[in-house]
Amino acid sequence: MKHYYYFFLTFIIISCASIDSSLIEKGQRAVAFEFLSKGGFLPYWPKDTLLFEKRLHGFMNEFEFTNEIKTPLRKVKFLLYYYKGMCPSGNNLVVFYKDTILVSQFYDQENGYGCDSLIDFINQCLAEEKPLAKDQIKDMAECITKLSDPGSDDYKIISSWKDILWNSDSKIGNDCSASMADSIKIMIKPITISSHDDILEAEYFVWNKQNSWMRKIKLIVYSDNQLEVTNQRIGKYGMGYIPL
Repeated sequence: MKHYYYFFLTFIIISCASIDSSLIEKGQRAVAFEFLSKGGFLPYWPKDTLLFEKRLHGFMNEFEFTNEIKTPLRKVKFLLYYYKGMCPSGNNLVVFYKDTILVSQFYDQENGYGCDSLIDFINQCLAEEKPLAKDQIKDMAECITKLSDPGSDDYKIISSWKDILWNSDSKIGNDCSASMADSIKIMIKPITISSHDDILEAEYFVWNKQNSWMRKIKLIVYSDNQLEVTNQRIGKYGMGYIPL
């Protein structure tokens, strides 16, 4: 059974259409509000007072805007904020969707890539947009890869087995890549995109540096502009994995 969570914790009206200082600040406010809400601090701070605004504004500075996850979706922006007040820390995702800010996290513990909640959200957006062009499929693959674990950013699309980070510790072995069979090595290729019957298909490989899983991904975009993602676990390779 799949386990995933997909939550929207903050809804704030916005009017900005591009990433500027005002939009970044709105994202900081949203993620700070969500963080304080989860910590149980907000009930003690009346929200209609200047004291509340002062404390919230001060806490916003703990979240540093790092970068935007690029997407072919025209009405969506994905911004990442790094929380400076905790170590180790990770990125916090803020989604700007039409006239709303969503503080959100996509995660699928079992499948680990392109979870149902993420794909459902993207399909909801795609239903309101022009059909994806063939030259946008690679951008969508990159977007899904980063959104599958925005907190840690451990996923990467690989074009060759050499793109995997291998341990160099001599105690593990002089040639750590030897644990990958040649038949697997020749299988890994750059992303390929094909089309038939008004359906676009992209096939590619991703690797996760945290858990060492390598997966073969198929991204399918149907004629109604809805997409499907399938992933197949190939094996564990590279740093973080020591063969027994």
